[in-house]
Amino acid sequence: MKRAGIIGLLLLLLAHSAAAQTEERLRYWLTLVVDSAYVRALPTREGEVVASRFEGDRLEAVGRNADGTWFQVTAPYNANVLGWISGSTVTYEFEITLLPITDLVTGVTGPTPVVDSGISVFINQNARLRRDAGREAPVIAILPNGVTLPVVARNTAGDWLLVNYNGTLGWVAAFLTRTVNDVAAVPVFISPRATAAVTVIPPEVQLGQIERLRAYLAAPITAAAALSSRIFAVTTRQIVPCTNIADVFAPYSYTAQDVRQLPELGRFGPSINDAIADLNTAITMIGACGVYTQAQLAEATALLPGPFFATLTRTLDNLEATIRAIG
Repeated sequence: MKRAGIIGLLLLLLAHSAAAQTEERLRYWLTLVVDSAYVRALPTREGEVVASRFEGDRLEAVGRNADGTWFQVTAPYNANVLGWISGSTVTYEFEITLLPITDLVTGVTGPTPVVDSGISVFINQNARLRRDAGREAPVIAILPNGVTLPVVARNTAGDWLLVNYNGTLGWVAAFLTRTVNDVAAVPVFISPRATAAVTVIPPEVQLGQIERLRAYLAAPITAAAALSSRIFAVTTRQIVPCTNIADVFAPYSYTAQDVRQLPELGRFGPSINDAIADLNTAITMIGACGVYTQAQLAEATALLPGPFFATLTRTLDNLEATIRAIG
């Protein structure tokens, strides 16, 4: 009996370690710091109230709005999105520029559609948004301290960044921003006056890339949901049919030409294949019939990319809507 207790303790420690490692890699935690706050259907104070949360409650952020002032959230370890909560009501320790933009429309008032370039910056202090790269250029807006904006381009020196502030394009001095992203990977801005030809990707080509990605994701999403159901059934001592859930999946294949046709694929692609690798590990562990340890179930639960797939699906829906709106 004593040996069984020691083994049980070891299994619990292994499960905690596996979950903690995956949480550090995949989870973005928020903690409420006000007495109470509403969770809303859209990232705006006019959005419909869908839930309430109270001081000390934890939520998982899965996305942000166009200027990073609202977080799209779920309950801890739950793939179902609750809604949106204001960034002014929470505290967090992760790097906000790593969160994807999952609402490209709400609050956007300028003429230029917001696109998640995959590289964003956090504005450290109130900063002037200028028409051109340079301190003498006219000021077109003031960027509030604490907004997080997608970077569209940079100047050759990299000391000025072209950002999209709720639909308004303008330049901000790089030293007023913070990011863990590689800003050097952002393309250098080329003035329309400096080039005679611009390659325009037809909307139908971009939409075709989105549909190809959706078709690929259909089977992995189904497998992840089936694995989650199996884990729940086993942990609640239900009878589970002895069937293999799925074979492992090949990585999503895309080329430089695919990225040119859908630039967002440059950001989605690596994250998708990381999620597929985690899913394949979970399939190998519990996808077939057998007896599973508590440690295996805990590790497989932590590996399941359900929240990532849910966020990616919403991001693709928003991207499709944007392409159709400007096409």
